Amino acid sequence: MNAPEFYKLEDNDTFIVHSKEETDFWLKTHYGFEVMNGHVFYDEIMTDFQAEVQLRMNPNATYD
Repeated sequence: MNAPEFYKLEDNDTFIVHSKEETDFWLKTHYGFEVMNGHVFYDEIMTDFQAEVQLRMNPNATYD
């Protein structure tokens, strides 16, 4: 759904994603704002697993 600008699986254990600017998931805020252009990567996992997530961000506006 909504592919990012860049994504890559490294060494079978590192997944890198560069998201596009101004993408998000907002659904029916109190003032009627809706947007569904964010990025999703998903898979079914049938066993226990552990995930570590690191984010690099440069927020410069409200709700970034």
